[in-house]
Amino acid sequence: MKSLIEKPERKKPERIINPEETRKVLDGVRDGARDALAKALRRKP
Repeated sequence: MKSLIEKPERKKPERIINPEETRKVLDGVRDGARDALAKALRRKP
C-alpha cells in the first residue's frame, strides 16, 4: 500500500480558463453566427 501512495499522480494539469479569453472566444462565435444569419437572411427573397 505504501508504494501506491508514494507514486506521483499522473494527472493532467487542469487548463486554467481565462475569463477574458473565454469572453473573446464567445464574442467571436457570436459575431460569426450573426454574420452567417445576416448572409442567410440577405439570400432569401
